[in-house]
Amino acid sequence: MRFGLTFLLAAIAAGGVLGYHFQWPFWLAWLASINGVAFIAYRFDKWKAPRARGGKDRVPERVLHLLVLVGGSLGAWLGMIVPPRHKTRDRRFQVSFWLIVLVQLAVVIGLWLNG
Repeated sequence: MRFGLTFLLAAIAAGGVLGYHFQWPFWLAWLASINGVAFIAYRFDKWKAPRARGGKDRVPERVLHLLVLVGGSLGAWLGMIVPPRHKTRDRRFQVSFWLIVLVQLAVVIGLWLNG
């Protein structure tokens, strides 16, 4: 779980810097930082893939999904589609990813409709 903690701490630090420096509201600073970190995590995992020994030193899928779950959907999606593509052929991963995105959309729409 060292990658998960590292990426989440990076997002928290970046969000704090963005919020302080630009006087952004918390939610905007968080979304900007977590999406940037998610993008970096997906690209890092793609870079590590051919160099990893037996799956070691890769970013675990649960960490990638955690970054999406806490708000990094757009950054993760961009990290997947930027060439060379990453995790776009893994059907199980894609189903999990899009289910998380659908739940997030439902929550945002629900919050928006209820004021």
